[in-house]
Amino acid sequence: MTSVTFVLPNEDGLSRIVIDRPDDRVNAIDATMIEGLLAAVAAARAAAPRGLVVMSAKPGQFVAGADLEALRGGSADQIALASRTLQEALDLLAALPCTTVAAINASAFGGGYELALACDWRVVADVPGLRIGFPEVSLGVLPAAGGTQRLPRLVGLPRALDLILTSRGLVPRAALRAGLVDEVVHPAVLDHAAVDRALRPGKRPPPTYSLSA
Repeated sequence: MTSVTFVLPNEDGLSRIVIDRPDDRVNAIDATMIEGLLAAVAAARAAAPRGLVVMSAKPGQFVAGADLEALRGGSADQIALASRTLQEALDLLAALPCTTVAAINASAFGGGYELALACDWRVVADVPGLRIGFPEVSLGVLPAAGGTQRLPRLVGLPRALDLILTSRGLVPRAALRAGLVDEVVHPAVLDHAAVDRALRPGKRPPPTYSLSA
C-alpha cells in the first residue's frame, strides 16, 4: 500500500495528491513516501490537470517532518540521497504548469511545510493547536528540501531567518499575517476553499522578495 496517491482529474479538471502513511499515526517523511511523492508528481505532469490539491487523508494530521528513526538508522549516503530525491520531487511540484494548493488540515512542520511551500498557494484550517514552521534547528537539523530558499522568497530574508533559527511555530492567524500561508478557513470548508483556489485561472505571481533582499 502506497503512502502517496495521485487522483486523476475529475470533470472540472481537478486532481489530488493524497498522502497517508499507512504504518504510522502521522505522515512522517521516509524514503517510501519520498519515492511515492516523486511518482505522484510525475503522474500529475502527465495527466495535465487544471488544478491540483495536495492533502492528507489522515484526520487531524497533515505531513510531519522527517522520520527521526529513519534518520538515526540511515547512513550519511542514504540520508543525502533521500534529501536530494525530496528536493527533486518538490522542485517538480513547484514547476507543474497547473495551479497547486496545499490543503493544510493540521500542523505543517519541517518537511511538511516545505511540501506546502512548493505549492502555489497554502490554505490552512483554523484549528486549535495547529502550528506552521521549521522546528528542525532545535534538533540540530536544517530544513533540507528547499525551505531555506522558498521561505525567504516568500516572506523576505530577515523574517525567514527569524522563523528558521528560532524554531518558532506560528498559529494559523499569525502565519497568515507573516505571509507563511495565504488563507485561513474553518476546517469544515478547507477542502472547498482549496479546490476553489486550485481551479482559479493562473498560477501564483512571482515572489515579492529575492534572496538578496
